[in-house]
Amino acid sequence: VAEAGGTVTAAGQTLGGAALARYENDGDLDPTFSGNGIADDPLISEPSEDFVSSGYVYPDGKILILGETTLGERGGFNFGLARYNPDGSLDSGFGSGGVATVSFSPGGFESIGNVLVGDDGKIVVAGTNDPDGVGGVAVHAVFAKLNPDGSPDTSFSGDGRLDILGDTPTGNALRADGTLLVTTLNGGSELIRQFTPAGDPDPAFGGGDGIAPSLAGVGNSDVLALPEGKFVVAFRMPSSADAGLARYLANGDLDLSFGGGDGFVTITVKPGTPPAADTVKITKATWKSGLLT
Repeated sequence: VAEAGGTVTAAGQTLGGAALARYENDGDLDPTFSGNGIADDPLISEPSEDFVSSGYVYPDGKILILGETTLGERGGFNFGLARYNPDGSLDSGFGSGGVATVSFSPGGFESIGNVLVGDDGKIVVAGTNDPDGVGGVAVHAVFAKLNPDGSPDTSFSGDGRLDILGDTPTGNALRADGTLLVTTLNGGSELIRQFTPAGDPDPAFGGGDGIAPSLAGVGNSDVLALPEGKFVVAFRMPSSADAGLARYLANGDLDLSFGGGDGFVTITVKPGTPPAADTVKITKATWKSGLLT
């Protein structure tokens, strides 16, 4: 992650746990960060194996990393988050000594997707959960919402956790009001779901059940909320090398004013290449004068 001033922070793992390194703009380790440029702390204090997947840099310079952590001899993987101060020390005001964990099922294997931080500082973590750890039951799409201090936000779905049986999440976005927008795959159906800040299906979205159908015949892979309530979904065409964007109204209907009057645009990434096998992600977008560029 690039930071102000040209420094770059990288997250990963070592044999001992999670690791975070900060580099100066000339590529040298930053000695003002944790003394030697590297902070390596386990996501939990007991024997564990930690895997870091992504991170978020706050405007004040604090760093949130997230990943998966084993729970010692109990087995399974749980979500693990750690927050660091700008100097590389763990933030004692977050979780327990700077670390917070979330579990959906004892012994289950939880695979983290990404993290969203709202304007109010609350944290939403998305991923999947294999409850028995061996694939014997359907994988669930799972979401956890934490308060800024790392404690569960019990105003969200009762205990801060939301579990969608049979769905695999492909993208998610957090609106300014705390509404959660999610694209999922359920069997062979691509769905768009919206949840209120309390974690309930949004009755104002889709058919009144919080579910809107996706553009037919595509594989959704990311979603971006736009300032005026509309949102865009990135997709790929399973039968070709084409990728594209579809724009939707706030209620989940396709926005027919976008594209050629059908609500979407497609791009051939490289003519003559095989059908796309990878997902398409929205990495940067500019919203200017009502246009996505």
